[in-house]
Amino acid sequence: MKGWHKAAITALVALLLLAVVSPFLPQPVRASPDPSWWNTDWGYRKKLTLDNSGQAENLVNFPALVKLTPSNFTYANCESDGKDIRFVDADDSTTLDYHFEQWTYNSTSWIWVEVPQIDGGSATDYIWLYYGNSAATPAQDEPGTYDANFMAVWHLRETAGGAGAIKDSTNNNNDGTDNGSPTFNASGQIDNAIDFDGIDDSVTVPDSDSLDLANGLTIEAWINIDSWGNGEDIVFKGGGNASDTDYQFALVSTGFVWDGTFNGSWRTKYFNTTQDTSEWIYAVITHNTATVKCYRDGSEIGSQSDPGNIYESTYQLGISQKGAAASGYIDGTIDEVRISNVARSADWIKAQYLSMNDAFITYSDIVLTGWGWCPDEERGIGDVHFPVSITEVPRGDAPEVSDIRFVGTLTLTYPDTTVRTFSLNLTGVRTRSIFYLMQHELDINGEAWGASFNGAWLTWNESGVDQHYLTCEGDILLPHGDVWTTVKPYFFLLRTPDIDMPELVEPDGDYADTMEYIIGWLVRVFDNLLTELSATNFWDILGNVLDRATVIIKEVRNQLVPYIP
Repeated sequence: MKGWHKAAITALVALLLLAVVSPFLPQPVRASPDPSWWNTDWGYRKKLTLDNSGQAENLVNFPALVKLTPSNFTYANCESDGKDIRFVDADDSTTLDYHFEQWTYNSTSWIWVEVPQIDGGSATDYIWLYYGNSAATPAQDEPGTYDANFMAVWHLRETAGGAGAIKDSTNNNNDGTDNGSPTFNASGQIDNAIDFDGIDDSVTVPDSDSLDLANGLTIEAWINIDSWGNGEDIVFKGGGNASDTDYQFALVSTGFVWDGTFNGSWRTKYFNTTQDTSEWIYAVITHNTATVKCYRDGSEIGSQSDPGNIYESTYQLGISQKGAAASGYIDGTIDEVRISNVARSADWIKAQYLSMNDAFITYSDIVLTGWGWCPDEERGIGDVHFPVSITEVPRGDAPEVSDIRFVGTLTLTYPDTTVRTFSLNLTGVRTRSIFYLMQHELDINGEAWGASFNGAWLTWNESGVDQHYLTCEGDILLPHGDVWTTVKPYFFLLRTPDIDMPELVEPDGDYADTMEYIIGWLVRVFDNLLTELSATNFWDILGNVLDRATVIIKEVRNQLVPYIP
């Protein structure tokens, strides 16, 4: 009973202190109910956050590549054939067109999804991935994944060839036929690709109105060259002569070349770049009837004036072939060839490069937001953004017990727009447990720096809504130029209204719910506060102390409720 009395007295003292001064101080922001679940027939969802922060343009009807792996997706919770996969916009209402380039249960799956708009400069736009419905029927829409400006999209994912076997994903039906003996099912940038021998291997596509691009074009392809030759064609449409060539995007000894017919002559434009082999290169050419631009790996490598419409012929198109001519074969592997009837922007191309490198989407089960405060800097941290993935990890010394692991990148945006980013890995025992947090960052010289500190994950229910807070505190090393400063305590209060925690096996004993646990916790908390008070002006940190006390007291209250007669 003595332990209980001590706990009650401690809690009462804290409550009295809070009651006296808390009305005059800012309080923690409380979680609010989450938007409605799109469809309750689906049991799970994952948040996909799209990082367009490096591009100023709003990306409209953007085909984003979603790469699912066992490390970011729990296949056991969806159907083995993926028939229950759905993508829903941030409004949790609008379903999005998508299709599988490759679905491999319990392995790597590649899915294209058309996102209506991703705001320029935004790192927080998101869509939902829903799954977990055994009664669902397939809902893929391959042509619908691409906007009306795409004239052809060849994933080159085929495992065998034949007449018309190389499928166009748009509704233009620009299907191709393989020639020679190309190697199918080769390893690509995105799932499979086709390997060409540089002798007579190619894919040819019949002429169609959709491939006549008089008013502008964009040609995209991923290439992995074995031997960088001269005049080897990535894409070529036309007869192969100066008088009958629509467009050519090819390799030359100095890099890339754009060509075609204009007034009966070649309109050759060269773009110098290193002739790297045995590595994947994202090669793009755009033409708006005034200027031709070339891009490599999402960055512009050249821009040249080239006025005039693009020539139109009735000749076939070749991938690794000079159109209707039996030449221009590439020695290397080609993946994801796409043709548009407009000149795509630099921002669009950069975002596509990031997307196809799996560097555009953060896969998270939840996104924590909130605020923070650093007393040493005498200012608020400001907005906190923390998308995390949740996994269960069997404990080494007790496999029947699962720990919860949170992995994500914490972004702090200060009121003066300063941004700091931390890579976090949190592992804890259960929803009401102490977490050990490891934090790492690089200074301006690329040297690793970091620290560790403790945090507490708190859960309670108020007005029928679950409240979840993560508080972290401790010493963090912050680099300022070449100088290291130390002992910067930060206090993060992160919140989320939507955490579907896995059901965990209770560990042996009842330490997490006992009064001894509460007493020990409060002792540690108040020891920390006394240490801070002895080293810092009391009034400088009083507001922060009381804010944290609010969270702690609510947790203590919930712990005591079951014992109230």
